[in-house]
Amino acid sequence: MENSEIKSLLEALLFTATEPLTLDHFSSVIGDTEKSVIAHLLEELKNEHEARDSGMALREVAGGYQMFSNPKWHSQIQSLFSRPLIIRLSKSALETLAIVAYKQPITLPEISEIRSCNAAGAIKTLLECNFIKVLGRKRVVGRPFLYGTTREFLVHFGLKDLSEMPQLSEFEELIGEKIAPEIFQSTGTTEMDAEEPVQEQSAEPEHESDIFEPPFEE
Repeated sequence: MENSEIKSLLEALLFTATEPLTLDHFSSVIGDTEKSVIAHLLEELKNEHEARDSGMALREVAGGYQMFSNPKWHSQIQSLFSRPLIIRLSKSALETLAIVAYKQPITLPEISEIRSCNAAGAIKTLLECNFIKVLGRKRVVGRPFLYGTTREFLVHFGLKDLSEMPQLSEFEELIGEKIAPEIFQSTGTTEMDAEEPVQEQSAEPEHESDIFEPPFEE
């Protein structure tokens, strides 16, 4: 195929995909084209959309590529559709997600200390939504779980990786809620030392009761 045809195919694949597509995904469909060529054509496609101020934008997200609507039309699009799932989370869950996102890896007792209340319910909700996962255990008495964000979190917020985490004010715009700035003050805890990662199955602890630790166990 000519490069123009490949680009057309890439755009069609991106438009129909429900999650980011990697170079391996594209290569499995366009088997006779080198990955380096595909990557170059994807960059050209990205630049073309930007040059004509297209309503769609191609971005690198969570190790792959995905099409998004142009951010400049965010308010108009939001007025057409109902508010997304993340907005339907409770204020408690949103604050807990923000804490995990900016302070990971972090334990439930540490989150509860920051929020001055038991965050076990919020953690359970975020695990069920697959926005956070267990990364390992902290080497302290009780060996509580260490939590961090998931690939689904990156995909949902359109982030390439955690280095693209926005400022708190921008994060508030993404989730549509105001986050109390005091939750990001220093907790006074020591550095965490993660042990071997917990084996990932459903991204949840072995027993549901495991996440209901006392908030000030440490």
